[in-house]
Amino acid sequence: MAKKAARARFWGCFATARLAGSGPETLPPADPHLLRAFNVTDSTTPEQVGAAAQRARDNHEWLILMFHHLVEAPAQSTDYRLSDFAKLLDEVAASGIRVAPVSEVAASFAPPSAARPSGKPLAQ
Repeated sequence: MAKKAARARFWGCFATARLAGSGPETLPPADPHLLRAFNVTDSTTPEQVGAAAQRARDNHEWLILMFHHLVEAPAQSTDYRLSDFAKLLDEVAASGIRVAPVSEVAASFAPPSAARPSGKPLAQ
């Protein structure tokens, strides 16, 4: 019951929300408040992300990449090395997948009347 109340509360404030580490998302998503994301950690290689981008492109999925910290020298599992990030960008570009911010993709599937009960537009 608490989960349901929490979801109802943030649904009124945000157009989307995400999960961590669940993989590619469908387009349109089944639930824009439970978007699945690929959690990129210090052990994720640029080639793994490139392969995930290629699969997403081939399967018409939405690949949401989640990073925590971009750093010169990783000290914890949520850090990602900047030099690997540059390689990762090349891998994603080579896959041919379209890259866009969540707000842009979400706007493409949100109903035009999506607004909070107050009538104010949803935050993205």
